[in-house]
Amino acid sequence: MPVRFSPQAEQQRAVPHLERFIREVLAPDPSPAYRKGEAQTRDYAVWLLDFNMRWRVDETGTEVIALDPCENALLSP
Repeated sequence: MPVRFSPQAEQQRAVPHLERFIREVLAPDPSPAYRKGEAQTRDYAVWLLDFNMRWRVDETGTEVIALDPCENALLSP
């Protein structure tokens, strides 16, 4: 499934290799199986590394809509 980034999420990708990792995580469509095949657009979220990653699945693929940093980040300097 194609993965794209919203302009907001593009600005939030500060960790090296984060984009590739996110694409690998989202490419197989990790949304719940009981939602697959629905025509409705849905938003999902998951804690990924030090970010609350929010994404949307629609008929064209997956769009990362936000990468909000966690307050207690593990990867922070």
